[in-house]
Amino acid sequence: MMEFLFVEEKPMTGRESLVASGTTVGREGCDHVLPDPEVSRTHATFRQVDAQIGIEDSASTNGTFVNDVRVAGIQVLVPGDRVRFGNTVWRFERASEAGGAGATVHAQVQSAPAPPTQSAPDRVPTGLRTAIPSEAVQGALPVFDAARPPRRILGASAARRMEATLACYGVVAATAVGVVAFFVQR
Repeated sequence: MMEFLFVEEKPMTGRESLVASGTTVGREGCDHVLPDPEVSRTHATFRQVDAQIGIEDSASTNGTFVNDVRVAGIQVLVPGDRVRFGNTVWRFERASEAGGAGATVHAQVQSAPAPPTQSAPDRVPTGLRTAIPSEAVQGALPVFDAARPPRRILGASAARRMEATLACYGVVAATAVGVVAFFVQR
């Protein structure tokens, strides 16, 4: 079985990911989870094309891009291609056989040097400095879990509830009656 190495360029520079045919990428419930709000739940799937790897968009809202061209169907990848899912960018590096050479790639991924370190506040966008724990920025926690948006609890927003709408109209009507009564008495 062939495995393919991708190196993340954005937002976590230098993080490596091994993918094989059938690997899915998305915001939740996928083989590779990306905490990017621009990424769909199941965003894209990697497919084997002869001895190469291709990527297929899974009808995502914002699309999957290879070298800034939106993917339609299965796009075959070559080393150096940049694949973008929302705001996340991966660069395709190389392929290897699992077992023989694949074990070497696994060892390289495990012992790969960490990217140059910067102070945590410089790497985190200004609006998120207090939202993400420092352990997530420094690699102790998965970044994607730290930045995952909250789930709906009841399934419907208060803005769609009729009771809230009627209560607002009642308050506005009572205020209007009170204003009219005030000026009539003067």
